[in-house]
Amino acid sequence: GWLTIPGATIKELSYAWRLDYHKEPRPQRVMLVAGLNDLIKCGGPDQFREQVIDFEEQVSHQNRYHVRQNILIVAPLLNPPKLCWFPDNGPAPPGYNNRLQELQNINSWIKEFNSGHNVTGVPSFQAWGTRSWTDWSGQVRKTHRWGEWRGSEPDADKLHLSDKMRAKMGQSVVKFFKGELERKGPLI
Repeated sequence: GWLTIPGATIKELSYAWRLDYHKEPRPQRVMLVAGLNDLIKCGGPDQFREQVIDFEEQVSHQNRYHVRQNILIVAPLLNPPKLCWFPDNGPAPPGYNNRLQELQNINSWIKEFNSGHNVTGVPSFQAWGTRSWTDWSGQVRKTHRWGEWRGSEPDADKLHLSDKMRAKMGQSVVKFFKGELERKGPLI
């Protein structure tokens, strides 16, 4: 099943998951596709990591109700224009706080977190909504794909992918779980 709360923080999603799946007798693979609202509402990388670890504890706590273990998988964060501005986007708006390095550090931590739980093949959401290429001099360039972000938001305030990209993201999550099922078999 899907548990979605638009605009929620990881803490809010953890609480909702606990309410919905309290004493669930079947083990679960849970993918957390969240975190941007935590950066906007709650702070930086340290708070993000604390919230993920707390969510993992909630998911693991349910292991007492079944033999096979639950697992929390964390999807990498998008690089939305609201939080990160690439040099190839052009000049950043006045007063813009570029948090690109924070997002890169968090995504590196997420990769380590998943590897530590023997999880591979997680969709590379950090590349969604962006475009990279090598120019004639061999330099790698990167910019946002503006059409893949919600059109109703001003460029420097874009946080949400377009509906089309969000649907693709959902399909990517389903494909990941089908792959997990093929690679590791059912949990029950």
